[in-house]
Amino acid sequence: MKKLLKLSGLIFYILFTFSAFSQTMLRSDLPCREWLEGRKEKTSVALEHFFIGWINGYAHGSNFDIWQKPDDLSFEQVSWFIDNYCRKNPEKQAFLGILELIRERKNQ
Repeated sequence: MKKLLKLSGLIFYILFTFSAFSQTMLRSDLPCREWLEGRKEKTSVALEHFFIGWINGYAHGSNFDIWQKPDDLSFEQVSWFIDNYCRKNPEKQAFLGILELIRERKNQ
């Protein structure tokens, strides 16, 4: 019984720590300088997927297939676009780069 309690405590600790880390990392107000730092250090995978998920949700909710209109868009192109946006606007939020990407694709 003690082993089970210790194991469940360890599992709770791991899940709580991961949850706290995720909430810190996956936020839409992430400054561009932190995005670029994460890309440089190759620690931005979770953020890349967060932004991809946001784009998917936007595409679904707006009935605008951002991935295929006006031409095909890849995951790498999304990251490249945010990189360029953030280099030009290091004090802004990386999330605004996503909005700029959507705006550009809708206007093409």
